[in-house]
Amino acid sequence: MQNKIRLIGLVAVTVFMAMASTVHATYWNLFNIEGESSISASYVTYGSLNDMLTDTNRLSNSQPNSFGFGSNIVGSGSDGTTYWNLFNIEGESSISASYVTYGSLNDMLTDTNRLSNSQPNSFGFGSNIVGSGSDGTTYWNLFNIEGESSISASYVTYGSLNDMLTDTNRLSNSQPNSFGFGSNIVGSGSDNKASNPDNPRPVPESPILVLLGIGLAGFAVARRKKINEH
Repeated sequence: MQNKIRLIGLVAVTVFMAMASTVHATYWNLFNIEGESSISASYVTYGSLNDMLTDTNRLSNSQPNSFGFGSNIVGSGSDGTTYWNLFNIEGESSISASYVTYGSLNDMLTDTNRLSNSQPNSFGFGSNIVGSGSDGTTYWNLFNIEGESSISASYVTYGSLNDMLTDTNRLSNSQPNSFGFGSNIVGSGSDNKASNPDNPRPVPESPILVLLGIGLAGFAVARRKKINEH
C-alpha cells in the first residue's frame, strides 16, 4: 500500500512538472510594407525572445485581413489577458487611429471575433499613435508624427487598458530624445518578467496545483506510515 501511495505521489508530481514546463510565452513580429495600402500586414509568431529578435524558427504566419483593413495595422500588444491591434492609415494625419481588442492571441493575429473598437482621439492626437504596450500594470501609447524627423516621439502612460484605448486620464508624458533619435521610435514592448515585483507572471492553473497537492500529500502519507511502522 505504501508503495502505491508513493507511486501516486510520484505520478502526480511528474504530471505537474510536465504541464508546467510546457507553459511558455509566444512572441510575434508585425510586418507591414511602408507606404503600401493594399497588401495586408502579416504576423509571424515565435517561441522565444531570441527567435523574434532574429526572425528565426517561425511558428506561424497570419494575415489579419478579415475586415479588409489588414494593411492599416501598425502595432499590437497584450497585457496578458486582452490583446489588441492598432489600426492607423499610413500617410494620413487627420483621421484618428483605432484600437480593436480581442480575447485571444489567435483572434488578434487573424483579426477575428473583435470585442471592441476605440478611437483614442480625446486630445486630438489620435492620428499620431504608432505603437503601444503594457507590462500588465502600466499601459502606454507611443505618439510620433508621421513623415516628421525632428520632433521627438512621446510616450504617454495610463493606469488601465481602457484609458490607453481612449487616451484619457494620462499619468505621464515623456520624450525619449536623450540620444537625438527620439523622432525615430515607432514601437515598444515589455517582457513582463517575474523579476518585476509589481507584475509577476501568472501562476499555474488551479488543476495543475491540485495535482501537485495530491502528489505532495501522497508523499506525506507514505512518510507518516513509514514512521508509524517503526
